[in-house]
Amino acid sequence: LLVSTVALSIGSDIIERHFTLNKTLEGPDHILSSEPDEMKRLVEISRVIKAILGDGVKRIKSSEYDTMNLQQKSLYALTDISKNQVISRDMLTVKGPSGGILPKYLNIVEGRTAVKDISADYPITWDDI
Repeated sequence: LLVSTVALSIGSDIIERHFTLNKTLEGPDHILSSEPDEMKRLVEISRVIKAILGDGVKRIKSSEYDTMNLQQKSLYALTDISKNQVISRDMLTVKGPSGGILPKYLNIVEGRTAVKDISADYPITWDDI
């Protein structure tokens, strides 16, 4: 079973196992084949391995959101920004906690016009620009 479980754990989708009702039967394959209890165990192990490996898609668990919001950064006004003022990079800073636009959108925010007054040290939101 070891080789089969290792193959599954490194991503194999298909394994081949010979099956027998009794390893003591005559013939070269029986002694190396899996009996019903071994086959059942292999199926159980393969299901556990599949669950552990998952589908490769990373998802945020609900229990992680609070911590994520505390640790994630967003764009903040470094200075007071007046309504109708064009936002430049030197008016912005990145800090936590999150609550505004993510830093990866800096190039989109830069050059936009403020639609309302934004006080220094406040997060920039999409409603602000």
